[in-house]
Amino acid sequence: DDGASWSELEPVGDWGGMVEVLKRKVELTYDPIERGELLRRGGSVLEELLGNRSGAIALYRRAVDEDETDAVALESLDRLYTEERDHAALGDVLGRRLELEQDPELRADLGLRLGRVAEEYLRQPDLAITAFQRVLEDRPGEPTAASALARLYEREAMRPELLENLRMQAGIAEETSQRVGLLYRAAELLERQLDDVGDALATYQQVLESDPRHEPTVAALLRVCRLEDYRDQAAGIAIPLLSDQGRWDDLAQLLELTADASSDPLAKRDELRRLAEVHEQGRGDKRKALDAYRRALAEDATDEEIADQMERLGAERVADPSWRKRLA
Repeated sequence: DDGASWSELEPVGDWGGMVEVLKRKVELTYDPIERGELLRRGGSVLEELLGNRSGAIALYRRAVDEDETDAVALESLDRLYTEERDHAALGDVLGRRLELEQDPELRADLGLRLGRVAEEYLRQPDLAITAFQRVLEDRPGEPTAASALARLYEREAMRPELLENLRMQAGIAEETSQRVGLLYRAAELLERQLDDVGDALATYQQVLESDPRHEPTVAALLRVCRLEDYRDQAAGIAIPLLSDQGRWDDLAQLLELTADASSDPLAKRDELRRLAEVHEQGRGDKRKALDAYRRALAEDATDEEIADQMERLGAERVADPSWRKRLA
């Protein structure tokens, strides 16, 4: 009689015998609910009273076989597989728990754990991506999931998804430095990998609105200025920025580039006039200023203002022996 056996074994602490009784009861019943409960009880005895993890796992797994929605057995397997560091089995159990969980917060926690196991231990990026995406559905903007997805998208060369992710993170970033870094990554991705230089320039401009002295972005603008198709757009952003910051050497190089690239004589004249002003007023180099005015006048010999500036600089050269020495 199993009932008698149970009552006899419990007072004397014969836990192994109790497990055997529970196993016999499982074989004698055809009710899956009752079988699952008996298997869970047996697993609990093995785990908590006998310290037999492998035996407990076997019984909890049988309970899940009886009922795939057995949340108690799945939670027990989750705990044991975590302790045993059986990542493959843990990933399977977390996936099952994730499908069954109805509470969005608990589901997000399970998704974070599954994503971490899939990425770090199972080396299954697709599973990790799916898990972290589900986290964001339940917990929009969750920072761990968002940064993990950015890492995975970059590793898997999923560039449109990475761009969307970076923009999302930038939109919710609380720290200016973090927002700047994310927007810069998005702009660089657009420029170098998605071949969308126009959108990249707009994103670089967003970076500069938050941090006008972000050096990588300034360098990127100067780089794009060398691209014929985007020179005017990039220069339109860079020139006032460099002027406001007093970066006269960079500004002179950029104006030299835009002047050389111009095919319109009057446009080239204007660029060279601006270049002359930068050399004289910003860099303090009157010799180069005079040279720029000469080139500007060659483009439009009727421009009296340029002629007057040349005459003024010529007079200063005559009146200032030290300048004549520098010109020699």
